[in-house]
Amino acid sequence: MSGFSITAGNDGAAFAIASNGAITVANPLVLDYESTTSFVLSIVANDGNSNSDPVNFTVNILDVNDAVPELAAAGPFNVSEDAPNTTAVGAVSASDADSSVFSYSISNGNTGSAFAIDNSGAITVADTSALDRETLASYTLSIVANDGANDSAALDVLVML
Repeated sequence: MSGFSITAGNDGAAFAIASNGAITVANPLVLDYESTTSFVLSIVANDGNSNSDPVNFTVNILDVNDAVPELAAAGPFNVSEDAPNTTAVGAVSASDADSSVFSYSISNGNTGSAFAIDNSGAITVADTSALDRETLASYTLSIVANDGANDSAALDVLVML
């Protein structure tokens, strides 16, 4: 046996094949599940004199959570300073190519823990006693979404009393 070669299906030169037939990743940049879920490689063996008939070999690409969530612009929102706890203020939403399940958090700007955000992105009043328009007329809440692996960039949401 002289060696092996990939004769078709190796888009982007994603793979290499060694003389012993071991297939390795040669170009990891082209391995993206969202663009290509599998490669069908045509492999031939060469004994030094002639090539074998091609054999198809399928490489399945596994999906990994590599996309960062993106938050859609939201607000400004208005809420009364005497709104009771659990009053709806507004909502944010996130998206990414790998997930539709997100957790949300307020990473900054939540003076007095006045607001809460749930895993649907709904912002509510958490502590009505922290809302006093004469002391603080607006809040800029920095919201972050997480898809289980990646955090979004913070989105600033304005809440006015």
